[in-house]
Amino acid sequence: MGAGPDGRGFRAAGCPPAVFALYSGYASDASGPYDFTIGVQAPVDAPLPPGFYRRTVEANRYARVVSGPGPAARVVFEAWQRVWSATDPELGGRRAFRTDFERYPGAALSGGQEPVALFVGLM
Repeated sequence: MGAGPDGRGFRAAGCPPAVFALYSGYASDASGPYDFTIGVQAPVDAPLPPGFYRRTVEANRYARVVSGPGPAARVVFEAWQRVWSATDPELGGRRAFRTDFERYPGAALSGGQEPVALFVGLM
């Protein structure tokens, strides 16, 4: 995942028009500090524009939670509320607190009502 001031360089390389929010580097659980990165998917060998850096989404089991349609700021928060209140069996396992991410389709970023997918890392 490449991150930086904008994603135009990666779109020119044929990357899908989606943006990812990556939660990683958890100190403990959701109540402790963690790293938050915004980026786009990029080929592993893609040159990075100045100011960008590479993050890798950890290979893991993920629960997929899809938001409802609506403004991203509202529906993503509502989807996370479902994650926070879910039991381990409802999620499909216990949260790992290693890597979680959200996938925002291009239309969701331009005011569209497309659902956003949350991927919650499991043990």
